[in-house]
Amino acid sequence: TFRGVGEGSVLKRLESSISGSINPGLFNFTGQGNQGAIEGIRFRSIVFDGNRSSTSSLVGPTSGSIDPSRSTAESLVFLKYATNIAITECRFMDSGGPGVHAEYSSAIILTNNIFSKLGRSYEPEIRPLEVYETSSSIIQGNIFEFCTASPYFFGVEFSTINNNIIRS
Repeated sequence: TFRGVGEGSVLKRLESSISGSINPGLFNFTGQGNQGAIEGIRFRSIVFDGNRSSTSSLVGPTSGSIDPSRSTAESLVFLKYATNIAITECRFMDSGGPGVHAEYSSAIILTNNIFSKLGRSYEPEIRPLEVYETSSSIIQGNIFEFCTASPYFFGVEFSTINNNIIRS
């Protein structure tokens, strides 16, 4: 469990730090397939700052990604083969990549979060939230503001996605 006190708990990417395609993201939680999934991680009231103004895209779109046309290297939270993950009342801001990228996971709860100023105007559009091949999840009450694209869901089954706000 990672618990903060809101705006006073900031996790900030270092200047020009490189996240490769093998271990993308500020936080990377990758399990060992369906049998060895990462389980039970909780984030609450934390600000994830991608430090966009002091970093540059050192790694572009990756061929190892489920969607090779997108860049997952600068994700703030990267989840692969994860289950029973809760991210509540957090802020994802100023990143050149997605706030949360999840693939091949289940039971992910994303509630009452703010995704703000994600992506760079001079690069390909970045989705603030990317969810691929995921089931039994709840994504509700989130705000997506001033991002270069909208949230993206593909292969999502038995999930609830509602009451989210998108502002441009």
